[in-house]
Amino acid sequence: GMLSDRIGRKRSMLIGFTLANFAIITMLLVRQPVIMLIMAFIWGATGQLYFLSHAPFMMKVSDDKSRDLLFSLSFGVFPLASTLGNVLAGSLPDFFSRILNLQSQSAEAYQAVLLASVISSFVVLIPIMFIKEPPKAVSESESPVKPASLSTTWSILKRPLTMKLSIPNLITGIGAAM
Repeated sequence: GMLSDRIGRKRSMLIGFTLANFAIITMLLVRQPVIMLIMAFIWGATGQLYFLSHAPFMMKVSDDKSRDLLFSLSFGVFPLASTLGNVLAGSLPDFFSRILNLQSQSAEAYQAVLLASVISSFVVLIPIMFIKEPPKAVSESESPVKPASLSTTWSILKRPLTMKLSIPNLITGIGAAM
């Protein structure tokens, strides 16, 4: 978050997405566990740089009238694109098996699918490059935001609305970890 504040949201998204994807590509191509572990760490860190910058970037480039629509479309299109991508990706192992003369359902066919998916995802960066990020406001760069105290944070966490919004994510996170 601090790096995103410093270098800008758009630049953070471009750098984060690019480095995260190169880390995934490296993980798909190497067989050394240490390198894969390092790339997994880089993927996680740089992926967070992208995701942490996404919502503030949309806030910054939108106005009060278009913000609701922009966020709604962003969060609504993601599951739709994910579903369509998964349906397409489900047929790709057989496609790559035929083209690359591999055994059907082989690890190499799935590796080709993952590589093609990651490489094609770079298309996401094209529209981001064309969006102009407004310059930082003077007050934004001169007065840093003070971190909330532990008591303030705890009082926010104890609010009923915060609990209602947090419990589903907490349960999902515990389930994913198991």
